[in-house]
Amino acid sequence: MVRMYSGGLGLSSKLLQWYDRSPGNKTQIYFAGGVGPHGETQRWTYSVPAGKKAWLGPLFIEVMRATAATTVGAVVGDIRYTPQGGTTGRLLIARLFTNSVNDNDRKELPAFMLLQTGDTLTAYTADGSTGGTMNYTVQAMITEFNA
Repeated sequence: MVRMYSGGLGLSSKLLQWYDRSPGNKTQIYFAGGVGPHGETQRWTYSVPAGKKAWLGPLFIEVMRATAATTVGAVVGDIRYTPQGGTTGRLLIARLFTNSVNDNDRKELPAFMLLQTGDTLTAYTADGSTGGTMNYTVQAMITEFNA
């Protein structure tokens, strides 16, 4: 559907809907298998650029044990939100404390949240085990549009 806007032709002068302001998909994803133990590691980051806003759509995280660890430790995948000039908080986290192959924790958040210019999302993973490997998926669906 195409929508036309003209402020001077007697049509509504209100701001166009977000979907009429050059929307674009900016989905972020970290998908990796066979990842060994590691400290907290940033996997991706997204910041809303100047002159833009964004709808944050569904979030998804899965951590799955690929091979058993010698000594099991906490495994984490998470997505954090930092509003421009604000304090960082977790939006979604998946944790695993077991050691059998294919054990997993999966979290989904089917939310929509408006992100303003300068707001940031960051994905992290960590594995405190000794030995063994993990599979990770950390994903955020984002639709960016003109402010």
